[in-house]
Amino acid sequence: MIYPPVTVLTLMYNTNPKYIIEAIESVQRNNYPNLEHIIMDDCSPDQNPSIEVENWIKENNYNCRFIRNPVNQGVSKNLNQIISIAKGKYLIGCCDDVLADDRILKDVEIFEQLSDDYAIIFGFSQSMDAESRLLPKMSPNMPVVENENYFKELSERGNFISGPAVTMRKEALRAIGGYGENLIVEDYDMWMRLSNAGYKFKLRPAILIYYRELKGGLSSHPRITLDVLKIKSKFPNRIPLKSVFDQEIQNLLNNKETEKLKQVISLYKECFPSYKFIRLFDMVHFTFFQSNLLSLKLLIGKSVLRLNSYFK
Repeated sequence: MIYPPVTVLTLMYNTNPKYIIEAIESVQRNNYPNLEHIIMDDCSPDQNPSIEVENWIKENNYNCRFIRNPVNQGVSKNLNQIISIAKGKYLIGCCDDVLADDRILKDVEIFEQLSDDYAIIFGFSQSMDAESRLLPKMSPNMPVVENENYFKELSERGNFISGPAVTMRKEALRAIGGYGENLIVEDYDMWMRLSNAGYKFKLRPAILIYYRELKGGLSSHPRITLDVLKIKSKFPNRIPLKSVFDQEIQNLLNNKETEKLKQVISLYKECFPSYKFIRLFDMVHFTFFQSNLLSLKLLIGKSVLRLNSYFK
């Protein structure tokens, strides 16, 4: 077999050096013969973890490219920087996680049998804790899609694809302009734009990554709700955005999340500046009346849909 080049991407920012070293060791165990490993420290305020990782690399004569950014750029800009210099035909992210054994070779073997309109291979992740002990938590069930274009499923279910459990075709990422910057959920944005552009995703039903769950992780970030709506707002011709916004507003009203509610309404206005309902909703200042107004609108909308289906 001819082994096409693969680039593993590792980002660190004040990351426990133990986790980075465990990630490197998992890459080593894969023993892929044509591998490039780029490790990038995004200007960590505490340089000690970075120094410890660099020392380990030198002591173990590990062949990789270590880059220390002079200024902090954030995840998306780091990813785009690595994509611009990566030599690999395929890309895999592995930061403080652990790759499954033989993951790289098996993913490459599958990719090499696929046409160029396949952008990613994705699989399952299993969680582990801060001490690298496996947890029973697994990634969600993956839908099986006949045409292997997942736009509809991603738009309806949200992001069910774990970024570390993905192997990517570099040229597909470059073709759509790389990662969207200034987003917390950059992976979801990437999957949505790839699938919207017509790319297919191949599901490999196996554990591809052991994902480290740490306190204060991304899942609890307050910006996620707004970022997901911003991403969906890029596809007004394919997603019923008014219904999406209405449902999110209802959830925020039910949970009394006032600040998020204001942000979502502001984004709603940007997307639909002449929409009379949202202007009326914004004029009603009491939560009770806002909730009733929205519930009435949702009820009317569902009734109209039922009537339309009845008369078809």
